[in-house]
Amino acid sequence: MKVIALGMLGILLILPAAALAQTGNEEAICRTDPNVIFCENYEDRAVGGSDLGGSRFKNNGWAVSDFPSFSVVQTAEKFDGTRGIAMITFANTSGGTFMDTVFPDGVPRRTIFYRWYMKYSSNYVWSPEATKHNETLGLDPAVGPGAEYGVFNFVGAFGTPRQPLFTRAYSVGCLAVPPILTECNDRPNMNGGFSQFNVNQWYCVEAKITQNTGATATDGSFQGWIDGVQYWNYPAINMQSQHGANPKHFGILITPYWNCVPGGTFGTDCSQSPHPQITRYMDNIIVSDARIGCIGGAVAPNAPTSLRFATLLNWVAWALELVRDLVWSA
Repeated sequence: MKVIALGMLGILLILPAAALAQTGNEEAICRTDPNVIFCENYEDRAVGGSDLGGSRFKNNGWAVSDFPSFSVVQTAEKFDGTRGIAMITFANTSGGTFMDTVFPDGVPRRTIFYRWYMKYSSNYVWSPEATKHNETLGLDPAVGPGAEYGVFNFVGAFGTPRQPLFTRAYSVGCLAVPPILTECNDRPNMNGGFSQFNVNQWYCVEAKITQNTGATATDGSFQGWIDGVQYWNYPAINMQSQHGANPKHFGILITPYWNCVPGGTFGTDCSQSPHPQITRYMDNIIVSDARIGCIGGAVAPNAPTSLRFATLLNWVAWALELVRDLVWSA
């Protein structure tokens, strides 16, 4: 994991942007639901990469890191409408790009609901180390913005199938010596579990993330849904322990980061784990103060909260993954 230095983004991104008018191209819920605080479906952005920084309705614009990957608005792959974002990882590179943004109302929050649509290109290759996904940007009341609070990672480092994980690498238990294995990566634990994402298929992914109120408090929680079905329920957890009392979410980050096997001649060199040019597509990103749901369907009630015991295979894979790479370095 990495800590973002928001100085590179500029102070203008930290301040609330002036409210921009609706255009009619936003997802309907952005106009009709006052709980929605951030929207992005790329419909009001020019094709290419030059228009990502501009403010839009309920959107401050994105700060984009372009090397060694590239993020572009395009028309070929989108969940609905006419446009989506393509986050390209060039052949044999780590895919170090990211895009981040802060909440346009400037209000940090302890709890957020976060929904996005995503698809992996038909030739996508999973990293043998870790293929990363989305996360939230945090606010430490003592030192200000800049912390990463958690990565909704998409695959574990080992094991078949490659299950999506919610990572709490900064939790008390994960930072312990030796680490408490169940405090680092949260696997799907209900409704039969979720085995893995398929390539060349759109998914609706949702997360509810609540921060703990103190460094050692266990009053945080995480719930997660894929295509409207709840697969994660982790109540009463220590989300992170590095950012004082009452840490808050204040933005989001999306990344197609692809961890290379160590041994290349430089940090983004994947000569020890070669792969072709691959792409993650995203669309219809929303952050809200209430459950959002997937497009075209009502918000389903939460599934029963009884937890399933992980299979022996999953536990073995989990242990191997954490022994080799407890905190995935970027």
